[in-house]
Amino acid sequence: MWKTIALTLLNRAMPLLIGEIWQFIQDSVATYENAGLTGAQKREAVLQDAQAHCIRVGAAISDSLINLGIESAVQLVRSRTGA
Repeated sequence: MWKTIALTLLNRAMPLLIGEIWQFIQDSVATYENAGLTGAQKREAVLQDAQAHCIRVGAAISDSLINLGIESAVQLVRSRTGA
């Protein structure tokens, strides 16, 4: 129960911290989740994709906030897939 509440709050807070990049990160994490890569490789791929996306849309978001978004998205994606 607490995990569900925490994930719901996290999903509400992340758009306030990183804006529309949050949805991009969630989609990217979901794409790489079953890509047959190691965890470190998936994380690096999502980080690079998110950084490139930030440049394309002109968003100035620090790597630490992108990393927070990645870790949060991993938890959400895994909770949805039951992994």
